[in-house]
Amino acid sequence: MGTKRNIAGESAGLDRPWRIAHVAERLIVAGEGNVIASLLRQMPRAFYQSSLWCVDEADDLGCDLQNEGQEVVTLGRRSRRDFGLFVRIAHMVRTQQIDILHCHDELSWFYGVIGGRLGGVGRVVVTMHGRRADISSRHLWEQRFLAKLTTKIIVVSDHLRHQIIREMRVPPHKVVLIRNGVTLQQVPQMEGFESFHTARLRLGIPEDAFVVGSVGRLATVKNFTLLLEAATDVAKIVPELRVVLIGEGPCRQQLEQRVMELSLKDNVVFTGIRKDVPEVLPGLDLYVCSSDYEGISLSVLEAMVAERAIIATAVGGNTELIQSNETGLLIGRGDRAALSEAILSLYYDKERRRQLGLEARRRVESNWSIDRMIEQYDRLYQGEKEV
Repeated sequence: MGTKRNIAGESAGLDRPWRIAHVAERLIVAGEGNVIASLLRQMPRAFYQSSLWCVDEADDLGCDLQNEGQEVVTLGRRSRRDFGLFVRIAHMVRTQQIDILHCHDELSWFYGVIGGRLGGVGRVVVTMHGRRADISSRHLWEQRFLAKLTTKIIVVSDHLRHQIIREMRVPPHKVVLIRNGVTLQQVPQMEGFESFHTARLRLGIPEDAFVVGSVGRLATVKNFTLLLEAATDVAKIVPELRVVLIGEGPCRQQLEQRVMELSLKDNVVFTGIRKDVPEVLPGLDLYVCSSDYEGISLSVLEAMVAERAIIATAVGGNTELIQSNETGLLIGRGDRAALSEAILSLYYDKERRRQLGLEARRRVESNWSIDRMIEQYDRLYQGEKEV
């Protein structure tokens, strides 16, 4: 591998950019996908030549990156356990002279670390964006083996770091904390009636509605059912309530059925995937994260940047993002009554919503900027001890 350079970007005899292959199962518009997209778009091209390898398919975000001129490869997994994929990855590592293979989920880690090592890659790193609560003993044993072949394991929260060290039995120096970052400039400050009016038009929601929103993959771990059930309680008191769910996923049909069962048809809007989330956030009165588990949620970060008041379950990285009663409200996991009460308390107190939103924005500016995230990945790639 070429000689290192310093973080200021001064070349020290590097004969070519370092070649990094990001490997993911697929690239949907969600937290993990947005982090990968940021790394592809923003790592300095004078020093890094990055590509994206999708184990299954590129999906919407992967296609967007390809249209921007990024190198996106679909590996085409042929079966549940495609052992030939190890060979294909090894071949690509050798022919493309990959210096660092960066995996981003459990499936890509399995194929990437073994295929990468077979191909003679110098380093394999993996970012753990979250953690399944129901991981089996077989998968845990498998991941302990993969960890031995992995140079560094990157985590996005302190909570996740302690969990990985404990469950995988890896030495602490091998687990590196790099918090997710958000691009502050891309999210407009929420000033005046114009941004609010435009956002409500985009969402097709009346201006006099009280809007509670959430963004994320419609999956079990996000527990949107909790939000819907709390909305039933709130709607009895606030008939103008609207719940906006932005995203797609395997639970959509189940959630739509639950909306009908709860008689919330006139109160809930499913928008599907949207690429204008920063532009529609001003249309929310408050943001709710009802997840049973989170790493560091980019959706919560975006809501904080947009100066929205936030209610979040006190799980995983949420407790690192939200300081209760200062930058948002924290409730217990699965606590329907607490969520209903929190929504109502903020419905009645507009000034408190405003103050929570302002403090949330300040906290993100200090701790979770995209520039800081990129710099820390830069240091990691350069092999520096302190990231």
